[in-house]
Amino acid sequence: MRNEVNKKAKTINERKEQKKMTKTMKKIISVFITAAMVMILGVTAFADTANVDITRPDKDEATHTYKAYQIFKGEVEEVPGSDPKQYVMTHLVWGDGVDHEALVTDLMDPAKYAKADDFDGCDGTADSVAAIIADYSEADALAFAKVVAKHIIAAKAKTATGDSFTGLDKGYYLFTDSIPNNSNGAVSEYMLKAVDIHTMPDDEAEAKEDLPTLDKKIVENDTEVEANRASVGDDIQFRIKSVVPDLRNQGYENYWFVVTDTLCRGLKYNGDAKVYINGIQYPAAKVDITTTGADDGSDTATVYISLDDFLAVATDATKVGKSIVIEYTAELTKDCDMTTAGNVNTAQLIFSNDPNVDYSGDYNPDGPNPNVGKTPEKTTKTYTTGIAVIKVDNSTPAKRLTGAEFQIELSGDSTKTVVIETEVYTKDATADPAYYLLPDGSYSESSTGAVSTDKYKKEIVRDTQTTTETVKTVKATVDDQGYLVFEGLGEGTYKIKETKAPTGYIADIKEHTIVIGHSAAPTFDAPNWTYKVDTESASSAEVTLEFVNVKSSNLPETGGIGTTVFYIAGSVLVLAGASLLVMKKRMSEETK
Repeated sequence: MRNEVNKKAKTINERKEQKKMTKTMKKIISVFITAAMVMILGVTAFADTANVDITRPDKDEATHTYKAYQIFKGEVEEVPGSDPKQYVMTHLVWGDGVDHEALVTDLMDPAKYAKADDFDGCDGTADSVAAIIADYSEADALAFAKVVAKHIIAAKAKTATGDSFTGLDKGYYLFTDSIPNNSNGAVSEYMLKAVDIHTMPDDEAEAKEDLPTLDKKIVENDTEVEANRASVGDDIQFRIKSVVPDLRNQGYENYWFVVTDTLCRGLKYNGDAKVYINGIQYPAAKVDITTTGADDGSDTATVYISLDDFLAVATDATKVGKSIVIEYTAELTKDCDMTTAGNVNTAQLIFSNDPNVDYSGDYNPDGPNPNVGKTPEKTTKTYTTGIAVIKVDNSTPAKRLTGAEFQIELSGDSTKTVVIETEVYTKDATADPAYYLLPDGSYSESSTGAVSTDKYKKEIVRDTQTTTETVKTVKATVDDQGYLVFEGLGEGTYKIKETKAPTGYIADIKEHTIVIGHSAAPTFDAPNWTYKVDTESASSAEVTLEFVNVKSSNLPETGGIGTTVFYIAGSVLVLAGASLLVMKKRMSEETK
């Protein structure tokens, strides 16, 4: 009787054990036939080992370093009677890629793992841990992976060659990713992957990362261009475009989306930036804008435009993939570059690129900051031009004159700012670069032919004058070198004439008409200006007009009586003087 009872109890225990084993087996099977709780890898079957090929977006230009750490290892067996065939890994033991004792300790600690209750009663063996995590959601699996990552053994890492692992042993792995800071790429979240020779032959999946992009243009007449032409005082409208990246289930707890826009000297930010997502303005209270550098265009400045709560946008299915547009204006100031080099504006996007990093707080332009990604720079250019005036006399060689006043008259109805540029040279033995005074009053960086070895320092002085709708003229006086430039001019028709001559000279009454136009749309390489002076075309980057003065004492005469009368008058005076002397001498003798 007792034997029968014992036999029955034994049968019941065996059934319980079998049931328990079956339950555990089902969970383990689910781990491996789903092939990953965080699916981002493709696996190609190869003998008793596997190759793992990692695929990622083409726009990710960063150099990635992928490493694999074995969590579990075991034997792969076919599930009897499965159709289609299914496989299970049996005899699970801990892999050599993790410190499993420290890992289990943390998994059971509520202070270190939010789902520690799941591990109540866990005996710390590999199969018991696998049974618990088998039913995890993707989010739970990522939380588990973050704990595993704290206990990986660096010396046991398998490092990929490029984007590929070869010859990985069967097992369950944690894959990590890293890239250099400030590169155009993103780090994948921690990856959990079952690697075996059956379940995922010749399969590939896209890497689970979505990089934000950035583009920038100037807006002119509702058209987006990379370069434009303008006058000083004009407002340039800029448009920055991006797309909401898909950050759903990518492991980020916070996310930085910061546009940096660097304005060169001569561009002044007007403080009017607005952000639109899918055509709807993003709340101004959630847009943080800070600037560094000059605020008046006298030097470079950088504008930082940061979107708060961006992670909420990038995990909203209705907003993912939608347009992001930032618009603002900047004034072209008198400090701008007037040459064909143009005035450059450069934008770049700084973004969180590692879901395993804490991005709480604000991005600090001065650093330090955790790892961030940066898109390639996008640049625009604005050109402006001018008309130079040189005042000389009619001697050979011509000599520079100072004190002459000129007037430029603008066509059109709008108000326009004209920059008046002159040069000031002061004696300075330490000047670098140094200039030397030439006999004609001009200066050169070469000392050849200079009047002395004295060195001079050159300074550019700029002032502005603004026309009105009724008064369209601007007047200015040449500098000590007879030089003057009317700058900051855009396309249009201009008339220049001398209104006051230097002291002792007669004014040049010739009025010149200059037409500034273009041969083609401006590009980033060239403004494509065209110039016409009176009836002649000019091809220089800046029109130079030479006005010649003659001395008033050198005026020619015709129809005069000649010099004879002056000779006669002179002779009479001489004779008269002699007669007076004779008479005076006689009177003196008579008196005696």
